[in-house]
Amino acid sequence: MLTILITNIIMAERTGTETATFELALALYKRGHRVMVYSPSLGRLAMELSGRGVPVFDDISQIGVVPDIIHGNHNVALAPAMMRFRHTPALFVCHDVISPFDKPFITDRITHYLAVDYACQERLIVHGVPAQQTEILINAVDTMRYALKDKISSKPRKALAIVKAFHQEPMKTAYIQILNEACSARGITLDLVGRGVGKEISDISRIIPDYDICFAFSRSAIEACCTGAHVVITDEFGYGGVLSAEIARQWPENHLSRRILGPVNLHNLLSGIDAYSATDIQEAALVCRYLTNMDRLVARWEEIYQSSIQNYKIHKNDNGQEDRVLCQFISEFLPRATAEMRAVVVAKQMGYPQNNLQHIDIMNDSWTTEMPLSENTLTGALVLGEGWSHSESWGTWSCDDTALLNLPVKLLKNHGRVVQLLCKHYFPSSVPSQTKAKVTVYLGNRRLTTFYFSNRRPDTETGIKKKVELPAEALNSTNLYIRLRLVMEKASSPAFYGESMDTRRLGVGLMALKLSKPKIIVSESKNKIG
Repeated sequence: MLTILITNIIMAERTGTETATFELALALYKRGHRVMVYSPSLGRLAMELSGRGVPVFDDISQIGVVPDIIHGNHNVALAPAMMRFRHTPALFVCHDVISPFDKPFITDRITHYLAVDYACQERLIVHGVPAQQTEILINAVDTMRYALKDKISSKPRKALAIVKAFHQEPMKTAYIQILNEACSARGITLDLVGRGVGKEISDISRIIPDYDICFAFSRSAIEACCTGAHVVITDEFGYGGVLSAEIARQWPENHLSRRILGPVNLHNLLSGIDAYSATDIQEAALVCRYLTNMDRLVARWEEIYQSSIQNYKIHKNDNGQEDRVLCQFISEFLPRATAEMRAVVVAKQMGYPQNNLQHIDIMNDSWTTEMPLSENTLTGALVLGEGWSHSESWGTWSCDDTALLNLPVKLLKNHGRVVQLLCKHYFPSSVPSQTKAKVTVYLGNRRLTTFYFSNRRPDTETGIKKKVELPAEALNSTNLYIRLRLVMEKASSPAFYGESMDTRRLGVGLMALKLSKPKIIVSESKNKIG
């Protein structure tokens, strides 16, 4: 019997890593191991896991038993566990190819670096992990719970869409609308579940067998396939076709959450629905069930744990060097992660040109006088480029000396090339009241204007309106976007001034964006009569 500590950044909802952690912990517990989970953020999933015999902690200091092995999901959760248990070997699992939480840090005490697919393995190697220390091990599915239905219908009648939390509300609305249109066109009833629609099901394995078709991606797609559902791979960023036996065999080399063939439109969804075949569904289900078999994959985890423990025993650990690695990681994580989380959203949006066009159309149709740049807005996701931090309830801070605004050409043509920004500037409370700051706006190498901010202004919380007029010839661009570059003269870190632990270099804070057409000045001579 081993004592195993699993880390995960959050244990609250049924997202991919949370569900994988939940099911692996239970499977190890049932095989006679002592299992504990450490997560800085807990919720109902943690309570459920604790109720089934696996204790979950949000305070690493409360764990009084020294584990034999630390199974590390997410760097920010693994680091404190390694600092708490300084003589326990560890392994690191990369679940996502671009999330800052899945970026590895390298220390000799981490004996194995695992990846859930080929792309994640490549990320580990690119970040300096020796290839021989990496291995692909996909997440298991409890095929006892996700049992294969006795009979697969010859004709689809009911469909289920598992709607995850979207980055922007307008995208979710459009996504659900097109799903409804496609199902209605084929006479299929559609039900929606998931966090994105406020209807999360605690045990979705109970309801999936009632449906012939399932619209899902990543782990949810695999689970649905295991039950004998016809899976159409879709998410907010695109359409990935049908989960066939051929595609399942390619996984994890072709990770389902990254399989994008085109936009989520009526043509693609109808093609996916019309590919329905009971024989093909049966074949895909059998392949998925073999690949994700819980007993086989958990047995491999046990082998890796034993190997890690044995390798660590013969290794002379340099705690001083490791302390430097962990301290450096923790001290640099916040500023890097906030910038990278913005970059993740930007990368997803900019990575799929077909979807980019679709999202621009959605934003163009829903454009109002003033569009907020706060969290969970489509405007922020498309407009804010590099140099911006994560969005907050009021808006978004720049977090570097330079920040980019991506302005869709279609919006500028339809709604005007005069860009008005509702914004503010960060001033540390300790600087003199007469302090001023400026932000210079460039189009390429051409300076368009300079925004001036004063620490004396009392309305920085409500925002100040700043305008920049784009030259008419800029709208002749054949690109999707016109990119403005904002250069901050006095970006400052709250941590440097002792105001908080926030180490970001804050400059301008954007609250909203407004477009208008230039005013036409008519000369007096043209207005004279006769």
